Amino acid sequence: MTTLEEVDICSWASGVATSLDASSDSETQATPTKITHKRKRIDDYYDSSRQHLRRPGPSSHIALAERSPSTMNTPSSPQTRDAQHTQPVTPQTNTTKSSYNLRSRPPTSTSSSSDAKQTVNEATIRTNAAGQGMYFEDEAAFQKYSDFAASIENMVSGSRDSIMRDESIKTFKDYRAANTTKNEKTLFGNLVPLIVKPARSVKTAKRTFEDELKFQVKTFESDGLDHLEDQLFVKNILPLLNPADATQQGLTTAKPDYVYGLKYPQFPDLRKPRLSANTEALIGIAPGLRHAFCSADFKGCQHSIEAAENQSQRSGATMVAARRALNRKAKGQLEPAMPKDRAAATKAVATDATAIDATVTAAHTTINTSALGPQPNEISQEDLGADTSSYAFTISWSTHVAKIHVHWCEVRTKEIVIYHMNVVGCYLMTRDKDLTDFRSHIHNILDWGVGPKRKRELNELESEVAKHESGGG
Repeated sequence: MTTLEEVDICSWASGVATSLDASSDSETQATPTKITHKRKRIDDYYDSSRQHLRRPGPSSHIALAERSPSTMNTPSSPQTRDAQHTQPVTPQTNTTKSSYNLRSRPPTSTSSSSDAKQTVNEATIRTNAAGQGMYFEDEAAFQKYSDFAASIENMVSGSRDSIMRDESIKTFKDYRAANTTKNEKTLFGNLVPLIVKPARSVKTAKRTFEDELKFQVKTFESDGLDHLEDQLFVKNILPLLNPADATQQGLTTAKPDYVYGLKYPQFPDLRKPRLSANTEALIGIAPGLRHAFCSADFKGCQHSIEAAENQSQRSGATMVAARRALNRKAKGQLEPAMPKDRAAATKAVATDATAIDATVTAAHTTINTSALGPQPNEISQEDLGADTSSYAFTISWSTHVAKIHVHWCEVRTKEIVIYHMNVVGCYLMTRDKDLTDFRSHIHNILDWGVGPKRKRELNELESEVAKHESGGG
């Protein structure tokens, strides 16, 4: 049985529904229905209580990545944004689907060269380098030339006239411990000056009243040392058996974080014969430096020491290959250069850098490539074995450990030329003695690089090369 109160409520509800329907019909007739697909604005994602952006959803970053520049959201007025929001959404086509699939592919895909480079891990890079004739830690080969190995180790680990003070060790350890997780550039930008000092104590010819030699502080710069940071080496000097495969293998042109060499003179001797562009490229493989002899590669907390070593391997091999090419030029052992078009047509395989042509726009600083050429037809018996005149050094340095390597070349036959990389020192960043040794050994290498004997040899080398290039050899 229906009560009077229920009848009144039902009548009221029926009346409201009728009025709403009528209102809706009138609005429909007055203005056509407009379908809008409003996208959330950046303000909708902003959480004022937390002072940061809320995540719009698991797939929103894909939509942003696929959006073309013409439809990217840019700062605008509310009216403009409302106008943009009323634009219909383009239906997904096969093209956009394939674009989505391309970005969503698994990381092991090799559909492009850049993606392939990203998937090459450090173990694969090291294997690829060995296949290109660059060997890592072949200790048996190093010790086979015992005199050469001993001379390198004695030079690097030789005693110095001054050692790292306790205060300096503490400063280094405290900063490293507090900043290990900082980005690579910040971390090592502060650590390197604590290890590699601008000056050192050297003996003089003067003596004290006790008949002891006097020491003086002398800067490395005054002896001709210079360095560059993040410097790309001249291209095509890295010794490769199959250059066409190098990029896919992760063996790109070296770009060390630091590289040490000799300064170019501010006022060069104009009486000396001018060297060819390709010779200048070999002398300045790090444009802006002469005869680079030591480089350093750093890795922060997100990378391993092996990654730094792989980069150092290419830097060291390039420095050695450049010096070997200069040595052969000084002896007049190079064949005439193969024309570029013929070299490209025949895809000639080269095992060492000889530098035929270079792209040069200004002296010393803009040489960016040096093409490869063939080696001499014959290798004499005295050229076989370890090349003891072209070695160089690299430093591989991570947040917890550092290593110093020597790079050298071994000629086994005309067809087999190996570029070796052997460790000569390993240092933990938490041990006082290791830090002291690390600084001393780096300073020993820098002293060798700017020493009068090496500089004299390089000057004679350049003179011999100039003589052969001018036709007087």
